[in-house]
Parts: sequence; structure tokens; C-alpha cells
Amino acid sequence: MKKNYLLATLLLLSGSLSAQSLNRSDIFFQPGESYTRYYCDSIDPGPGGNGVTWNLSSLSSYANETQMVTDYSGATYPSASIQVAIPSSEDYYQVSDTLIQLVGRHSLGFPGYYSFTDAMDYLKFPITSLLNYSDTYSCNYVNNIGHSMSETGSIQREFSGSGVLITPIGTFTDVVRIKSIHILSTTDNTNGNIYPDTLITYYWYKAGVHHELASVIHGNSFSGPYAISTYLDVPADLGMEENPSIRFSLFPNPSATFITIQSDEVISKVEVYQLSGELEMGQTVNSTSSQIDLSTLNAGMYLVKIYRKDEAVSVKRITKN
Repeated sequence: MKKNYLLATLLLLSGSLSAQSLNRSDIFFQPGESYTRYYCDSIDPGPGGNGVTWNLSSLSSYANETQMVTDYSGATYPSASIQVAIPSSEDYYQVSDTLIQLVGRHSLGFPGYYSFTDAMDYLKFPITSLLNYSDTYSCNYVNNIGHSMSETGSIQREFSGSGVLITPIGTFTDVVRIKSIHILSTTDNTNGNIYPDTLITYYWYKAGVHHELASVIHGNSFSGPYAISTYLDVPADLGMEENPSIRFSLFPNPSATFITIQSDEVISKVEVYQLSGELEMGQTVNSTSSQIDLSTLNAGMYLVKIYRKDEAVSVKRITKN
């Protein structure tokens, strides 16, 4: 497999890098997790560099799908250990601490599985500001009309910046962006047609979230240019899930300005968190009711955490319009 990457002095220099170092366990798919991907129209990916704020909060989804991550030990791809499935396809990954490879795929409506004669280097670790590598891959498959297809391509991935990302889900700090250039050519072995495609994609990652937070794709295929953006939901941190320890009502939900909280019990404190677990605001109450002003928050989903004086806690999700 052809490779060209700049990681030789990574460990020696990592202490001086302006962006954090991300390992496989920080950001890659974890079996047992599922999440929702929201598909949106094109958006400007913004500049590269460190200390950047990328505001993608204006993204509006026209479709979504659930992605599920499971362990894999099947005979079709014996080197794979993780399967990522969406309704239309399944991807299979070979995983180590330093390298993730795409070794298999199955698409809905296709009669068989992809056969990779040269696996794709999907992502290398650790991820720092020195990340810059390229790889080639090749695979064969039969498409939905029975034609034998051969695909060859090259991937280049590089560090593109770090900073703050804002999506409709919330605001995420300490985010790293990776730029990917994917050039591929697919040959229809039945009729000889060749279909070229080039994709430039930006991915945003944060430690503790086991998938990308968002992606912006600009492509140019045999049929013309295209663009798509996605963002993904983020599970609440452990201990931040919704729970009913304190009985209370919260309205209106969604809201663009104020929400009212009412309870039969005395509330000592109210806090509002990003879904990523970051505290957004808080206030002392010492009453059975309270109002919270959401007008300064970005649109998206949040967690409202209610405390009683004995430190009992309840959590509910709210949506800021």
C-alpha cells in the first residue's frame, strides 16, 4: 500500500502543539453506540487555523438517519472488528490504536459485498497539528443492475484547524478539524464507462464524542458539482441523562426566550448544559418556581438540570428556537 505521511517526530513535538492530541479511543466509533446524522444543504466550511470559531448553527436538515455501531466477527471480512450500519449501507473497519482501515462495504440493493484488494486508510492516530498523510485503495463490486465495477482512489487527510464549533445541537469547545481530499475513479467493466469523482470534505471532532460532530462536503463528479453538509447528535455525558428524581414541569418547550420551571418541591439551583456536558448558565433559586432566559443561547438542544437542597437532581432536555 502506498503511503506518504508526516508523523516521524510526532511524539517529540506533541508537547508544543497548539492543538490537543486525539487518540483512537477519543473520537472513533464505539460498539454499542448509535446516533442520528442530519443531512443539510451546502454551507461554507470556514477558514482553517487555530483558535477559529466555526458557526454552522444555520444548518437546517431535510433528512436524517440513525447510524448504529456494533462489534463484528463475521467471515466476510475476517480482519474487521467494527460494523457501522445505516439503512442504505454497512461499512466494516479494521481497528488498531494507530490506524483505522475501511476493509469492507455492503450497499442496499447490491447483490454482494465490496471486495477490497487494497484497504483504505480511513484515519491515523494520534491526531495533532502535524497530521498529514495520503493513501491509495482499490475495490470491486457488482452494482444494482448487475454490472461488475472496479473502483480505485486516493485519500489525503491533514489537520485543518482547532477551536470552537457551533451546530444546531450546541456549542463545542476544543474541537479539531480535519480536511480530506478523496479522488476516485470507477470503471464499469461491463460497458467500459469510467466515472470520476473528487470530494473535498471537512470533519470536526471532539474528544469524548465517538464520531464527527459535523462534515461539509464539496464534490465534483462526472455528472457535475454537488455539495452536502451534515451534523450529528451527541449523547449527554454520563450522569446527565434525563431522570425524574424531582417532579417538575418546564414550559414552553421549545422556546426562543424564557422558560418557566414549576415544582411541588423547593428548587435550590438550576443549570443549563450543552449536550456535550459543558455548563452554559446557572442560577440560584430557593423557590418552587423559576424563569430562565434562553435568549442569549444559540439555537439547539440543551439539558436543564434541577437541584433540590438535599442535592437530588433531575434533568430534562429543552430546545432553544
